[in-house]
Amino acid sequence: MAKIENTTVYPTVIPSADDLLIATDVSNNNKTVTFLVSDLMGGAAVLQGLQSVLDTANTAVQSINLTGIIDVSGAPGVAYINTPQIQASGNFGLVGQVLTSAGAGSAMTWSTPSPGANENIQQTLGFGNTTSLSMIMNGAGQSLTLSNTTDFNISGVGSDIIVGAGSNITLSDTSTLNFGTLSTISDYTGDTGTAGQILTINAAGTGIEWGVLPPPSTPSLQTVLTAGLPAPANLATAIGIDFVGASTTTFDSSADINSAGTNVFSGNNTFSATGITTSTAGISLTGTLWDGTGTGLAGQILSSTATGVSWVNAASAVSPTLQVVLDNGSTATQSMTINTGPVTLNNASLVLGANTTINANSSVGTPGQYLTATATGTEWTNSPTAFGSLDQVLNIGATSGISIVMTGTADISAPTMTPVQINASNGVGVAGQILSSTGTGLQWISNSAAGMTSFGVTADSGPLQTILDADTVSILGGVGLSSVAANSGIVTVDLDNTSVVAGNYTYTDLTVNAQGQITSASSNLAPSDTTYNLNSVQSGSDSDISLLSSLGVTDTVKLVAGTNITITDTGDNITIDAAAGGTGMTSFNAAGDSGSETITNGNTLTIAGGVGIGTAAGAPDTVTVGLVTSGVTAGTYTNTDLTVDAYGRITLASNGSSSGSGVTSVGASSGAGITISMVSGANPITTTGEFLISNSGVISLATTNALNNTTANADGLLINNVSGGASTITLVKYNGGANIGLVPTGGTATSILGGDGNWKEISGSGGISVGSAFSISISSNAIVYNSNQYNGGSNVGYVPPGGTAGDYLEGDGTWSTPNAGVTTVQATNGSFIDSTPIVPATGAVTVSSDLSATGVPSITTYLRGDNTWATIPGSGTVTSVGLTAPSAFTVSGSPITGAGVLGIAGAGTTLEYIDGTGSLQTFPVIPSSYTDWNAGADSGVDIQVTDNFTVDFIGEVTTGGAGIVTEATSPSIVTALINNGGIPNTTTFYRGDGQWITPTNTVTSWITGGNTGVATIDNNDTLNITGNNLAGGLQFDLTTIGTVSTMAATITPTGVVAGSYTNSNLTVNAEGQITTITNGSSGIIQSVSLLATGTSTGLNDSLEVTTAGSNVTLKPNIYAGGNNVGNVPPGGTVGTVLDGTGSWVSNACCSLQDVLNVGAIASTSINLSGAGTSLTVPTVIPSFIEDGGGSLGSANQVLTMNSTGTELQWNDPAASGVTSLSSTFSVLSTGAAITVNTSAVGAVTVDVFEYDGGTNVGYVPRGGNLDSTLFLDGTGNWSTPSGSVTSVTLGAGALSTGAPLVINPTTGAVVIDPQIYNGYGNTGFVPTGGDDKTFLRGDATWQPANFGIVTASLLTTGVSTGLNDSLEIVTNAAGTDVTFKPNVFNGANNVGNVPAYSGSVGEEKNTFLNGDGNWTRPVSSYQYHKRYWQGDFKYGSGAYHVLATPAANLGNGEYKSNNIIQQTPSIPSTAAANWSNIMFGSSVIYRNTSAQNQMPGTEISQITAVNLVVTTYINGTSNAGLQSDIWELWHVINSCAPTDAVLVGTMARSFSGPVQTGGSIVCLPMVAAAPLPTLKAGEGLILTYRYDALVSGETQATPNLYVDLDIKLNTL
Repeated sequence: MAKIENTTVYPTVIPSADDLLIATDVSNNNKTVTFLVSDLMGGAAVLQGLQSVLDTANTAVQSINLTGIIDVSGAPGVAYINTPQIQASGNFGLVGQVLTSAGAGSAMTWSTPSPGANENIQQTLGFGNTTSLSMIMNGAGQSLTLSNTTDFNISGVGSDIIVGAGSNITLSDTSTLNFGTLSTISDYTGDTGTAGQILTINAAGTGIEWGVLPPPSTPSLQTVLTAGLPAPANLATAIGIDFVGASTTTFDSSADINSAGTNVFSGNNTFSATGITTSTAGISLTGTLWDGTGTGLAGQILSSTATGVSWVNAASAVSPTLQVVLDNGSTATQSMTINTGPVTLNNASLVLGANTTINANSSVGTPGQYLTATATGTEWTNSPTAFGSLDQVLNIGATSGISIVMTGTADISAPTMTPVQINASNGVGVAGQILSSTGTGLQWISNSAAGMTSFGVTADSGPLQTILDADTVSILGGVGLSSVAANSGIVTVDLDNTSVVAGNYTYTDLTVNAQGQITSASSNLAPSDTTYNLNSVQSGSDSDISLLSSLGVTDTVKLVAGTNITITDTGDNITIDAAAGGTGMTSFNAAGDSGSETITNGNTLTIAGGVGIGTAAGAPDTVTVGLVTSGVTAGTYTNTDLTVDAYGRITLASNGSSSGSGVTSVGASSGAGITISMVSGANPITTTGEFLISNSGVISLATTNALNNTTANADGLLINNVSGGASTITLVKYNGGANIGLVPTGGTATSILGGDGNWKEISGSGGISVGSAFSISISSNAIVYNSNQYNGGSNVGYVPPGGTAGDYLEGDGTWSTPNAGVTTVQATNGSFIDSTPIVPATGAVTVSSDLSATGVPSITTYLRGDNTWATIPGSGTVTSVGLTAPSAFTVSGSPITGAGVLGIAGAGTTLEYIDGTGSLQTFPVIPSSYTDWNAGADSGVDIQVTDNFTVDFIGEVTTGGAGIVTEATSPSIVTALINNGGIPNTTTFYRGDGQWITPTNTVTSWITGGNTGVATIDNNDTLNITGNNLAGGLQFDLTTIGTVSTMAATITPTGVVAGSYTNSNLTVNAEGQITTITNGSSGIIQSVSLLATGTSTGLNDSLEVTTAGSNVTLKPNIYAGGNNVGNVPPGGTVGTVLDGTGSWVSNACCSLQDVLNVGAIASTSINLSGAGTSLTVPTVIPSFIEDGGGSLGSANQVLTMNSTGTELQWNDPAASGVTSLSSTFSVLSTGAAITVNTSAVGAVTVDVFEYDGGTNVGYVPRGGNLDSTLFLDGTGNWSTPSGSVTSVTLGAGALSTGAPLVINPTTGAVVIDPQIYNGYGNTGFVPTGGDDKTFLRGDATWQPANFGIVTASLLTTGVSTGLNDSLEIVTNAAGTDVTFKPNVFNGANNVGNVPAYSGSVGEEKNTFLNGDGNWTRPVSSYQYHKRYWQGDFKYGSGAYHVLATPAANLGNGEYKSNNIIQQTPSIPSTAAANWSNIMFGSSVIYRNTSAQNQMPGTEISQITAVNLVVTTYINGTSNAGLQSDIWELWHVINSCAPTDAVLVGTMARSFSGPVQTGGSIVCLPMVAAAPLPTLKAGEGLILTYRYDALVSGETQATPNLYVDLDIKLNTL
């Protein structure tokens, strides 16, 4: 059913009396009934009184017009008229006006009271000084002052004095504030206090409040010390202070602690002062210091004992032993010198720390030196020989008992290693173990059958070969290939070279063998250039284009004519035309200012001229449009008489006659608001005169603050025109109904403007229904709606949450699961019993049972143990039957020889029991209470089992999935292995993942590698080793004999003839293959001779070999230094070494030259000491020179010998020669420019002179002052030449006295003064002060053209930016032009007119203006809730799953419509190409319906929040590793056909192993992948689930869980 507001379905009509209305009959069970409109108009209609109308609603936006009297009676404050304005005699009054009665029968008016009506406070009190009203003083800084003996009595009941913020009541001098008997003082909370309370500042310090005086207590120490007692003040007698907890007592630098008592410092006390006087030292002792045992003796020092201090003897007082010194401290920074005697270390070590050196014979050694003994002591010595190489060391001795430790990335490489043991990361291993890599090291592991046992090998030919343990794979070279096996387990297969010579070839002739290799290549000469001719010829309707080369090769391209295309080929040109009837342009449209025409093929478009316009067609393909002549003669006219046609063209023009010689008079007439008077002359002015034009109309315009529109003003503003005065425009605010105006302030982004002019906040909530499903209340400032939940009976509402599949909603509003009762009946067969029915049956079922034995039952047959009715065989030979029993029983009637009864009875008592032998035993004493016992396990602490204690036997699951599971089956607890698959039997074994499997001994994988790259060979993979079958290349052939598979690699012959050759000449390719070979001449060495040893001359000159035929001569050479490599030369002795020049030198080190050769820069000082030492240097380049006293000298000092002649010293120079130089520059020249006393010593002065004219030369004198008008004359003075203009400046100007310019003087410094027009004949420049609305009058004053407002214009509506910005008024300076710019409301306090409607068409009644200035439709939100089930299904890791298809039948008519069990073939983002219709249709959980008959736009929904609640019974895996469940929400723009989906967000949880007893609940807010989407009509959502095994190693999971999905959406 459409909404009532849908006027398309329910059109609006004018009701008539016989129209029917629908109503509810409350007197008859709320039945729906109809009645006539006329029933409301009279007759049976019940007339409504004013009270009943107001009871319904007492707010309206229409006006009430009464001609009678409004009688408001009742108690004051109960009955009153509440109105923001009163309109009297047509107006609302102005600020300050009062409502005045005009007497009986006359209307009231608003009037302004006369000034005399205002009374001061003295006059007011004179009329009466008693009032029951409040007195409010809210002026900032105002005071109510009571002075002298004035009293202020507050005794009236309920009277207040209210003092506003910033105001005060001041009681001065002897004033008194008197309170009456019942007067009170209220604190800031309004409390007047109780008996005994006092006024005090509140805890926050923000006001005064009534409080209780604290009870009397013992004053604190601080109170006593600061009480101001007479001297001695600050004295505490027998009172101590205990500081407890973290606290600090601080004394500043001016505070002292003086104590004459005993002070105990047991904590950490820091004395940080560092002064060296009594008053500044950290501790100043003027008495003794007690160390715990005494105050010490004279000469003793205070020493630390580690836990305290002690007075001990000073070192100077008692000569301590070395042990005593070291006991006191074994670390020192001073040097220790021992002149005589040895230092002996017995069972001790000499430890040298970092950066410690040994100074032997004044040297601390250099890197590589070692300590050696000399005849006079010990010194640092260079090693006589370099360290030997590893080869040299091993030649001396290759056996050692010391370990070799290689660190870092060092390796040991050896052709063969023969270790007795290999110590890996887990030891040396045990018998049968193998060495395995861990990736970071080696370890010994057991050789398991689970490793690789076989792999397959194939070749270019031959069958697949399976390589088992201990088999051998031979990788042999074939044709053109060679293979080499290295010790590292690598087989290198190389491609053999062919006989071709490597190089570059041009225009190549080459030979390629069967393997694709180039075996020979040669270059050719470059061919001659090739030329081409391009020709074309007509070929039917087509054209053939041919390209003919000079080599005789022709290539042809056919140019084919398509449909409606014509090709014409003349041999030189190819023309392509569109044939008639082609598919090119067939028509086009031509349009004018009005009308349009379609131009089709063959039509002619005529561009015709109109009135005054002509057209002309001409070549090339041009239509010219121009104006035609109007008939007027072109020319120049004066005082023109002219005729203009309707198109504005001049059709006739002629010269007119002049009326007189010009203007004879000027008159002025006043218009509205303008007054004209004459300053001089008469109106009109015929000769001279002056008009005075005054504005008698509106001279200014102002706006006032916006008021509420209470008069239904349709303009939205009130204009008050004041003739000749200030007019005002009052803006009004929208006040509901027809009271239009500006949008009122107060709106927000979440509020809407109601029809009553008030802003209303929209809010809503849910509740429990008490009858109505939905309610809405509208007040002046709020719209509140409530959606209620069904509560049973007639309490209608929305379906309450909580229901699940199988639950039903009761009539009381609660969910329940109905008791299905007995649904099926099924019987089972027992031993010797057959039952029916044995399959589940429904309806009226009869269960019956019967014996299942075979045979015929009769009086002679009995039921035998094999379920057969049989006859007891024969009479037998038994003559008697006897019975014996254990001692616990007594037997009677035994034996029976005929008929009789065997009797057996118990022989014991009630206190006895029968044991396993049949004997009687007495019951042990049974404890009266339970006795605790302990339960223990292989590990852990025993558990004490007390009464009512439950012992749980819990299995354990390993990481792989294996483990123990327990099950309590009364009366036993069964413990078993967890079975995750397989059947236990003699051929299966229990694996670590909890499965019973049969070992397969399958190959897992192995890795093969080549010169480059590696590959992993997995089970059932095939390793193909193929050759290239080229000459010199490899060919692989695989054969198998028994368990040995052999792969033979053969080399394709290179062309050489097999055979034996002597002294052969051969050619070898790059692969080392012989490609050609022939016999050569004999090359046998007949003799070898050794020449005398020579000297090496190069890197490879250690041995010279000379061959002459079959004779060989050898010449060894000795090392000659540098790169002249050779044998060690003779001449070396003990103490000499071979240097880099090949010479034997002494190993003594080192001369200064040797040191400087190594490096001539050092940062260490060189000290020369001893008599006769000197330093001789050709040139010294010092930065500084330090004298004997350590000084580097200062500026101007010189280096001299000291007075004793023993050392150099920096000194100031002696006072001789020129000591200073100065100059003067203040003397006029008397001839010379500079004079110097060259024979002077000490302070020398240079006198500089100025030019003084004539021959008194000198520097240019001062005085020019950068003045371009001054020149230096011959007298040495600066002067200006006479009669010249030295400067021209512009004067300040003055009022003209006749001339426009005044120049004075005319020479020298000329000043030009411009003159300003001064009226009448005083010509000059125009004075300042005018503008575009003023004129310069003859008296030199600017006068305005006072015409008032001349023009008023309205600008385009703008946007408000403030509280008073609804209308912008701009007036020019002259007040003649006024511009109005209205602004629309822009939200908040940006007041303005109601903006233009911007919502959707048709939604006007449902769209409101928000407080932010935007038209919006209120957003309604709703929540989508659905429960899904996941169970009885195996979810593979990584696979996507959606809701089941309709084919997922559970077997009893129920479908798994809410079960997520359908696996998709791909991710939803590729659903369009991979999902079927049924899969896609089943997967969509939510569709946004189209608008249909609703309002346009209401089909848009915005997702605002998504949440998922997972209730888990079991996770579906037994693996304890980390795993994850992932639910994802997808958005599709077409929910009715497979469409690629876009991810909205993800909800994931991680878990480990199965859920414990009791299950789990987890809430998963969605993590959005992008901004949440808006769903348009036809769009939908898909929910997917996928299981991720993560690191657990699982492949699938079978969970049992509920998924509750909640989606919150807003309908836009």
